[in-house]
Amino acid sequence: MLRLGPGHHVDAAAIISTRWDHRHYANCGPDSSLIVTMNDGSEVSVRHEPQYLDGTDAYALERQILAAKGA
Repeated sequence: MLRLGPGHHVDAAAIISTRWDHRHYANCGPDSSLIVTMNDGSEVSVRHEPQYLDGTDAYALERQILAAKGA
């Protein structure tokens, strides 16, 4: 089971693909989210917020997903 965020856990076998959504704003810094596509077509957006208490390191999560998928 992989933790996609607070209260959201999924089996690695249920994940089809991942992609990144990088946004840059004029008045503040960049914002990155890992978009995880599931077998049923639904998508889960995981914001990269390792600096916050209980925040998610989306880059580490992507590495865990790839390792679980054997890529």
